[in-house]
Amino acid sequence: MTRINYNVPDLRALFELARQGSFNRAADALAITPSALSKRIAKMEMSIGGPIVERSTRNMELTPLGRHLLARAEPLLHALDDCVEEVSRVALGLEGQISVGCIATVAFSQFPVAVAAFKRDFPDVHVNLRDGEGSHITAAVLNHEVEFAVTTVLDAQRDLISELIATDPFVVVCSVEHPLAQRTDMCWEELNAWKIVGFKPHVSTRKLIDKSLAQANIELSWFYEVGLLSSLLGYLKSGEFVAPVPKLLAGFIPGLVAVPLTAPTLQRSIYLVRRQARLGIPAQALWDCMAQLLRADPRT
Repeated sequence: MTRINYNVPDLRALFELARQGSFNRAADALAITPSALSKRIAKMEMSIGGPIVERSTRNMELTPLGRHLLARAEPLLHALDDCVEEVSRVALGLEGQISVGCIATVAFSQFPVAVAAFKRDFPDVHVNLRDGEGSHITAAVLNHEVEFAVTTVLDAQRDLISELIATDPFVVVCSVEHPLAQRTDMCWEELNAWKIVGFKPHVSTRKLIDKSLAQANIELSWFYEVGLLSSLLGYLKSGEFVAPVPKLLAGFIPGLVAVPLTAPTLQRSIYLVRRQARLGIPAQALWDCMAQLLRADPRT
């Protein structure tokens, strides 16, 4: 069957006509002329193929066909109105949810602070966090799994918009009782005198360390390699191990001391990345909170 052409204003005209029981009163309610209302009804009748309004009596009445249409279509129109209103509330940040990707170190340190600031203006918007390794988080943006991400990994060949928001130098962290806690700085090569724990080679932070130290002809002897930040923190809290980590993370680990690393001085770049499409109001607000927070952090 060929699809019948109709429009929502014509349906609304029919509903108002049925409610008012008069062309004149319905036309006034719709802010149109009675003749314009009559044309809308006639257009619907032509599209449907039968009369929906009885015009032979003094008071307007719906035909059986018109009553059937009204009964079936009215709840659908109300549902459509509710749908549009709901989407509008989501667009304005009055409700809904947004999904954001974030590298684990920033998710542990600064992301909760940014969300708390965001929630002051958007209390009813739920934030879904996808934390993980940098390349996976960037891929999640490309695959439309998150709206934007905080990452250290960019793919120059892809259609992404990026914004550099911080540079994060590397430090070595250890317990306050560890001998290194008294140092003011140290060289990377000196780390080999201690039990070093770090991320596995596939993690973006570790890749950056390996690449930079290889250029300086330095090779670290890793005592343990872990895949998760929680595992790394567990080793550090034992007091026996040291770990080279970004300074931003070090400031959020209680009971540990951060010592600057030199020769070479190494830092990572932190980016906000999104697709070319414009972010919605709440997502843009969280983007701005994240950028402002990291730019203002004295550790970066």
